[in-house]
Amino acid sequence: MPVNPIRCGFRALFLPPLVALLGWSASATAENLPTKVGIYPGSLVSFPAFVAQEKGFYQANGLDVSLISIPDGAAMTAAVVSDSVQFGNNAYDNLFSTVSKGLPVKAVVGNTVALPYALIVRSDFPLPHKGEGYPKVMQDLKGANVGVIARGVSTHYLTEKLLTKAGVKSSDVTYLAVGMPASARSAMKNKSIDAYLSLWPLPPIVEATKEGTVIVNLARGEGPPDFKDLGYSLWWASDKTIASNPELVKRFVRATEQSYCWYRDPKNLDELVGILKKKVPTTELSDEQYRTMIRDMLPAYGTAVTEKSVKVWQDLLTEQKQVTKTFKFSDLVAPTAPKESKCS
Repeated sequence: MPVNPIRCGFRALFLPPLVALLGWSASATAENLPTKVGIYPGSLVSFPAFVAQEKGFYQANGLDVSLISIPDGAAMTAAVVSDSVQFGNNAYDNLFSTVSKGLPVKAVVGNTVALPYALIVRSDFPLPHKGEGYPKVMQDLKGANVGVIARGVSTHYLTEKLLTKAGVKSSDVTYLAVGMPASARSAMKNKSIDAYLSLWPLPPIVEATKEGTVIVNLARGEGPPDFKDLGYSLWWASDKTIASNPELVKRFVRATEQSYCWYRDPKNLDELVGILKKKVPTTELSDEQYRTMIRDMLPAYGTAVTEKSVKVWQDLLTEQKQVTKTFKFSDLVAPTAPKESKCS
């Protein structure tokens, strides 16, 4: 279901004191710049944009933002390249692929600084090694049908690495393209697949409904060592936007950082949960289960774009023969992108 833009709830009477309190630039609010931001409806991966819109961080930085629902990474790439949106939420592997094709885009700020994924397995699938955790539990997937969004995309590579780094050959499983989490859930219910590497909110849903169980939670640092603190998604802009409208980019990055500082503050957890329950409702989870899900996934989010993440993705995609040249950090990332997630 499309996500409608939410207008800021701040009254003009209270905005100037709030701006002063948080140290925002008053000049940034002098002119509201119309801005389109691409997000994925029904998924929590784009949630920092929901916060920035709902809490008024975009407006306080002089941005008149419309959130544009876009179905998948390929469509998001096309939207950014064509300037249908000024900023889009997309994965590292798609960034490499897009730049390798000569298309002019760069990351301007981070979105997830760890992999926001969990490997779920159908509830009636035998897991004799579940109690031993990763890597031993991966032995139980030999002979399994493993769902992926599509063959040859990041979740496919990540799933292969989870297996091979645990000593399981990629050929020991069968990969089936089942699409995004909603269709993967159906495939798991009808037993077309046994396992699936999923974004939130599906992992806690299948556990709450007893449809499945989580065997590896990458957001908590489980899995291979080189997956720890590995960024997954970023906010992109076209080179044209970056060069022709640096003030727009500056304002967007600043609003994203302020959103990060707000949602990472524990005192705001309950309000954050309320915002996200409106944007990504999940009837299968109780209020407390939803709250636990949000609290547990927060460490995976941040604004940093790191050399490590670029290098690990470069190595992974080269190994998969998805890219054939070596990229410099500056080929992929705008010079003003934050190198660490911090609150000033």
